[in-house]
Amino acid sequence: MPGGVVTMKGLYFQQSSTSEEITFVFQERENLPVTEDNYVKLKVKACALSPINTKLMAEMKMEKDFFPVGREVAGIVLEVGSKVSFFQPDDEVVGILPLDSEDPGLCEVVRVHEHYLVHKPEKVTWTEAAGTVRDGVRAYTALHYLSHLSTGKSVLIMDGASAFGTIAIQLAHHRGAKVISTACSLEDKQCLERFRPSIARVIDLSNGKAHVAESCLEETGGLGVDIVLDAGVRLYTKDDEPAEKLQLLPHKHDIITLLGVGGHWVTTEENLQLRILKDVMEKLSTGVFRGMGRRPRPLSAALDFATALWKFMQAEAQFLDSNQENDLLWEEKFPERTAITELLQTPHVSVSEPDIPSSESTELPVDWSIKTRLLFTSSQPFTWADHVKAQEEAQGVIQHCRATEVTLPQSIQDPKLCTELRCAFQQSLIYWLHPAFSWLPLFPRIGADRRMAGKTNPWSNDETLQHNLMSDWSVSFTSLYNLLKTRLCPFFYVCTYQFTVLFRAAGLAGNDVITALVSPTTRGIREAMKNEGIEFSLPLIKENCHEKKKASETSLGHEYVIKRTFHIMWEQAVSDEDEEESFSWLEEMGVQDRIKKPDVLSIKLRKEKHEIQMDHRPESVVLVKGLNTFTLLNFLINSKSLIATSGPQAGLPPTLLSPVAFRGATMQMLKARSVNVKTQALSGYKDQFSLEITGPVMPHSLHSMTMLLRSSQSGSFSAGLYTHEPTAVFNMCPPMDEVLDKEAVHEELANCGLHPKTLNQLSQTPTLGKSSLRHVEMSDYIYSWRS
Repeated sequence: MPGGVVTMKGLYFQQSSTSEEITFVFQERENLPVTEDNYVKLKVKACALSPINTKLMAEMKMEKDFFPVGREVAGIVLEVGSKVSFFQPDDEVVGILPLDSEDPGLCEVVRVHEHYLVHKPEKVTWTEAAGTVRDGVRAYTALHYLSHLSTGKSVLIMDGASAFGTIAIQLAHHRGAKVISTACSLEDKQCLERFRPSIARVIDLSNGKAHVAESCLEETGGLGVDIVLDAGVRLYTKDDEPAEKLQLLPHKHDIITLLGVGGHWVTTEENLQLRILKDVMEKLSTGVFRGMGRRPRPLSAALDFATALWKFMQAEAQFLDSNQENDLLWEEKFPERTAITELLQTPHVSVSEPDIPSSESTELPVDWSIKTRLLFTSSQPFTWADHVKAQEEAQGVIQHCRATEVTLPQSIQDPKLCTELRCAFQQSLIYWLHPAFSWLPLFPRIGADRRMAGKTNPWSNDETLQHNLMSDWSVSFTSLYNLLKTRLCPFFYVCTYQFTVLFRAAGLAGNDVITALVSPTTRGIREAMKNEGIEFSLPLIKENCHEKKKASETSLGHEYVIKRTFHIMWEQAVSDEDEEESFSWLEEMGVQDRIKKPDVLSIKLRKEKHEIQMDHRPESVVLVKGLNTFTLLNFLINSKSLIATSGPQAGLPPTLLSPVAFRGATMQMLKARSVNVKTQALSGYKDQFSLEITGPVMPHSLHSMTMLLRSSQSGSFSAGLYTHEPTAVFNMCPPMDEVLDKEAVHEELANCGLHPKTLNQLSQTPTLGKSSLRHVEMSDYIYSWRS
């Protein structure tokens, strides 16, 4: 080459002026040394090809004749600038070139700022690093930053077999989420079904028969998913969309339908319009929004006004910078100001019950929800839970039947050799079930049609067999209630295909009488209960109405009142008093004569509408107390709506779950298995041990497990808890007339079959509200948790 200058070729994308012709060309460029202080010269070993977003380039004013091709690179450091602190020559690195990079990734050598690179792990190949980094960053951004993924949340990942989808699924599983995914072909479906941990549900869209919204609602028991990552959506009618898009992509309204309360939707659709502006205008016209009534400014004054506003903002910024030390004093005097600031700075305000922040204690709060899966992890092995001897299993069964109290030391030196631990573990896995069919999964029942589809159910068309099943079930149900009434059974669950009922003995959850919680309910169920003379309350409705009244009486600084956004649907219901207040406001504005006041019938119809909107939501939970629980028992036994009349669950009585034996019950055991994996650490890889428990995990089992692991894992473990969502609302705090004497409660429930420490926990007043424990961690025998 002239002058001895070394050159090399790089691949560039050339776009013609018509934007129709696409051309890729090689251009020669000089192999220049690193001149910038913070730059690294990199020998490229692998580069991933990703689409070039020319539209984004144009919007960022980065139009040019030649665009560098390839941004995700992996390679070896050749030279470093004088101020580079993270890398040195011969380091193996991976990174993403910035959009304004002049160097293409498809080149022998590139120059890149050190902040765009990270070290490549030794066990990761060049192609793995370059091929995964882009989708990994996208998945992490979508799940972590945009949708606040946490343990126990449900995630719908569209086109899960794609490069991005597979990474997103694995990241969601790593965070302890429940994953639902779609497949665009039979091959994709088979690929997704091989995932471990397994995907909760794979929706096959290739045949055009599956409906995404219906499948997701069925899988989540009608609650909807918490997070949606789409792969594109349909925006228009069927006539305006291509056939392949109609088959493989859901309509945007379907996504809104399947999204749960407080859910996050991360979309890849560039032209998606949710009509937010139109919705704002409609709310403004109907009076949902009311403007501040600011005085308008003429156009001639716009320049002066904008200048004054800019000077004010600059002065305010200087004032804040020079007075940071006064913030603490201000927050102590006006704690409301801190709350307002935090709310305004939060990028997203959840529309569901907010997560309870991490807490620390020597005991966990009581959790009355049913868990479907527990995943314990620890730095110490769980081998003691495997390969139980026949004698140990038998001893565990006997200990359960005799309600033997087992006390273990605070720390066990060699858990694998501790027979008492292994027997106690078997004891904690036992629960009682009715009815029981080995080929048919009987929990959960809400949204279980897919799991039961294709299973043998000889009673579906046999009325005599249905009658016999229901007769046996009624005997078992009555037996359980009698045990509960005499305080020989602490609690039990009735799981129907529509709702779940939790019966609790007197003395538990801070109540001095038997209580029953029914969730979720519908207006039809509530009306039927009223007609049977069952007195009940809607505790969450009363609670939120009280919060609304209290908030209206609170005044901060400039009469700003911070309230939770997207409150429950019931808050929109208008009482007679609210109606009067609304029309008095119209009178103040002088337009009362132009507005026709609705009659009593209209108000009643509006209230009924809001009652229906409450159906199937956590706020529809019904509380029955005292003697009314016996009336509820008879109502459930005689109710025709208790059993499905069609579908896979037709003719099948509800599932009864209990911690103690009852008439007609079958002893069952939760499934347990331990797994050893390697996890990445700063110094390489370390052993990580896990113990998975699956099945209907009731509150007593969860507490027993944590007590055992406290000893076996030397007070150090963590757990991901997967909740059957319709039962999370059982953690609401019921209204109490008086504080109970704990000693009296323990004495009266001494023969209920629970460990004294478990009984003590279950007698506590629930504090989790509508949420449930999602993640638990013990460190140095101290619990911390998130809900």
